[in-house]
Amino acid sequence: MTKVVKVKKRNGYTEPYDPEKVNRSIQKAALDAGYNYEGMGDLNLVDEVTKGIVEEIDEKNEIESTTIRKIILNQLENAQSSMTDSWKKFEKRYKITK
Repeated sequence: MTKVVKVKKRNGYTEPYDPEKVNRSIQKAALDAGYNYEGMGDLNLVDEVTKGIVEEIDEKNEIESTTIRKIILNQLENAQSSMTDSWKKFEKRYKITK
């Protein structure tokens, strides 16, 4: 991703898109689901999420955090559906979701 992409958070603030943040979240979901994340390298989940984000970016180079969440859940469902439930549990445990 060559453009600087801003993520619009639910509270209205923006921050630069950080693929490492997505990576850490997916790792936590994988561990909670009982997977060894290192063994899942062929799934390229972070790359696929980043591609989805690039496709969804508007002319302002901004994307809403809720859209990123949908892209992540879609990719998890396609790759390892059991990780989707772990992601949702992670959200409930560590974040306030609407």
